Amino acid sequence: MDEIDISLKKMDEHVKKVIAQESLPFWLQYFPTQADASDFIKNCLKKFLTRRMMLRTEWYVEIADKMPKIHDSRPALQVIFLVALAEGIARRRFTKKEADDMGPTQLVIDFFRYIIGSDKKELEMKFRRSLTSTGYHQLYISSIIRILYQVRNDAVHGEDYWDFSLVDTKRHKDAHEPHWRLMTSGWLGPRKRKRRITVETKLTYENLRDIFIRTAIQNIQLKF
Repeated sequence: MDEIDISLKKMDEHVKKVIAQESLPFWLQYFPTQADASDFIKNCLKKFLTRRMMLRTEWYVEIADKMPKIHDSRPALQVIFLVALAEGIARRRFTKKEADDMGPTQLVIDFFRYIIGSDKKELEMKFRRSLTSTGYHQLYISSIIRILYQVRNDAVHGEDYWDFSLVDTKRHKDAHEPHWRLMTSGWLGPRKRKRRITVETKLTYENLRDIFIRTAIQNIQLKF
């Protein structure tokens, strides 16, 4: 190994060390111990692909977290970046042709194939159809994902970024009450026959963000 190769190797090791130090605070809360979080980061840094997947997760979440400073009480703007995160992470698990053939919606649905059981249960319990609109209260996880994807589409294309709501515990003082629900709306059904439905939710943005991050971890670990 010549001097240039040695220098490049040292530089790469230094970059990995810096990334690991800067990334650790982000990932700590999603693992049982600091050692587990550190091991996850180290494994991500072994491959360029998983490094990109890890950093993409951090970047999109950081942007989503900061959206209220630009426009408060508009969670649809935060959903844009969470859904982009899901699509981007899922896309990295496939070849370009496979991902292009699947399309964005299917990629996001595939991302959630790896949602952990407790998060799936939380989504289904805290995001349901209103009984005033239908006799069917429960929503399938695939329907919830499609609703969120449509929220993203409407916000991105400027059609509607104000109707969708999530619980804000600072504003909704009764949110801790067992039977309290926030009423919001979403679109469901085939592309040309979508219908607006009323949804009851107890989800906060933080709840939703953390579910996306934990699901991203499951997706990333598939590529170790």
